[in-house]
Amino acid sequence: MNDLLWKLHRLRAMSPPEIAHRVVEKVRKSTARGTLEGWERYANPGPVPVLPGPWESLARAVPEHELNARTTVLLAGEFTALGQTWPPRTPECLFPAELWLARYPSRFSSANNHRRPWPCRCVGDPCAR
Repeated sequence: MNDLLWKLHRLRAMSPPEIAHRVVEKVRKSTARGTLEGWERYANPGPVPVLPGPWESLARAVPEHELNARTTVLLAGEFTALGQTWPPRTPECLFPAELWLARYPSRFSSANNHRRPWPCRCVGDPCAR
């Protein structure tokens, strides 16, 4: 009963163009209800690629001896990524001031009395030259 009263009050509050719009909308929804298009509507031009599972990906991963060699090189301070070999750094100070000063000279210049953007927390300050 409450639902019917709400609908009557809502219908009374609508303008004639809105009532016409709602009727057309309801007819469209009713006629589309029996249509089962699904994904068949979008044809696939070729075979669907099959993504490898996690075990297949692990089987094609880097061999352990090569992974150990890469880890040793990385821990020595050499890093290659994004098609570029990055400047070598010591393990004691991985982010020296020169790395940032070369990239942002105006922000951390000697005129501003900034040797680096943050204080080096390395023991004995191995970043200092």
